[in-house]
Amino acid sequence: MTAITIPDDTYRLLAAHAAALSTTPEALAASVLDQLARTPPAADTADWLRGFDAMLADFRALPPAYPPGHVVDVSREAVYAGCGE
Repeated sequence: MTAITIPDDTYRLLAAHAAALSTTPEALAASVLDQLARTPPAADTADWLRGFDAMLADFRALPPAYPPGHVVDVSREAVYAGCGE
C-alpha cells in the first residue's frame, strides 16, 4: 500500500469526520480517494455548452406532443375538479 502525507490539521478534521461515521480515517480516506479516482474529470465549460446545445437540438427535433392549438387547463377549478370542493 502506498502512503501519502497530509497536513496535521487536515488529518484531525478527517479523523473527526471518520469518528462521526464510525470508521477509521484511513478507511474514510481510501473510500473517498477511490471514488475520486473513478470519477471522470469534469468537462470544461465549452464542452459542456456544446453537449447542452446538442441536447436542445435533439429536443427541438422531436415531433410535437400535442396537436396545434391544444390548450391545457391548469386552473384551480380544473386541477381540483371532483375533489369534493
